[in-house]
Amino acid sequence: MIFEEAIYLGNQTKILELLKENETLENRLIAACFLGDLSMLQKVLQEGGTQINLNTQMKNGETAFFLACQNGHLEIVQKLLENDILDFNRPNYLQESPIFKACQNKHWKVGELLLKTPGINIRVRNKKQQTLRKVLEKHNPSFIQLLDDTG
Repeated sequence: MIFEEAIYLGNQTKILELLKENETLENRLIAACFLGDLSMLQKVLQEGGTQINLNTQMKNGETAFFLACQNGHLEIVQKLLENDILDFNRPNYLQESPIFKACQNKHWKVGELLLKTPGINIRVRNKKQQTLRKVLEKHNPSFIQLLDDTG
């Protein structure tokens, strides 16, 4: 099993095992964001400095930031948003943006934080032509007012 497969499958034990075999800064970044490990993330950011690519994508187009949003890791999302070079709108290969995925997975605190982030793109459509509004209508209609206030 390769590292990205372990991430896709959500196998935490295998992720940590494979990380030991291939401990690049980018792999550590992805693991920290997927697992919600703030301590690991802080070490990676400190060690990597300006050399680490925060927008590195896996084969499915997901970034470390996308994984943090998808899994509802609010502290990780907050920490990454401190970096000016972060592309917080970058979608995966299904054209799902991080805010789209956070809301689809009912991570409302992450969604609210992202809606308050200047420059957030709330008008994207995924490959199925679903909008963020459509996701919210299905999962949390009361959240739509916040969306309307944003855009």
